[in-house]
Amino acid sequence: SIAPSGRASAGLNGRSLTRRAVDLLSSISYVRYAEPDYIVHVCQADPNKLEPNDALYASQWHYRLINLPYAWKITTGSTTIKVAVVDSGGPPVAHPDLSPNLLPGYDFVTDPASSGDGDGWDANPSNEGGSQHGVHVAGTIGAFSNNKEGVAGVAWDVRIVPVRVMGKKGTGTVSDIAAGILWAAGLPVTGAPANPNPANIINMSLGGPDSQAEHDAITAASGAGKILVAA
Repeated sequence: SIAPSGRASAGLNGRSLTRRAVDLLSSISYVRYAEPDYIVHVCQADPNKLEPNDALYASQWHYRLINLPYAWKITTGSTTIKVAVVDSGGPPVAHPDLSPNLLPGYDFVTDPASSGDGDGWDANPSNEGGSQHGVHVAGTIGAFSNNKEGVAGVAWDVRIVPVRVMGKKGTGTVSDIAAGILWAAGLPVTGAPANPNPANIINMSLGGPDSQAEHDAITAASGAGKILVAA
């Protein structure tokens, strides 16, 4: 055993003395190892975190990397917040993880061949086959969560407004995208009915060349007080 001298103990607390003792013991050639006799505790749920019970949540490792369990303890979103997903459309059939949070949207894919539904703009924003990107993005943003199935969304309680601007191959024109942004913001679009659920936030997980039409639509939506998020 090691008894610290009076001089050593005079200005050191217990932890400092322990560290000195460990260092001294570790320097002795015939000592295999030295370490503090740590105190451990029974595992308990972190009271500062909230985690959902969705079946596939454990696979969503990226959520923990951005500390979402701590954010969820503060808020899981609000039903008063509407997020427009300007993308390839919503699910074509009832979806247990999306349907409860979906609001009516609109289809702005002009080309019938690309849209897959045989016509141009219409009130059905569902994906018509091909790219499921819009469904994936909508689920990441606002999947119906803590329901013991599927995945969890970033904001469990927000409402999703699907705005279809990209067709079966996951591509779209800048004119359709610009119209979709304006409509999502609740601004008038010639040839389309008024949006009954103007979004607070507009998500655009898409990319392409710089376009004045898109620039003007984004400027108008931002001027209307909307938050725009782009990948």
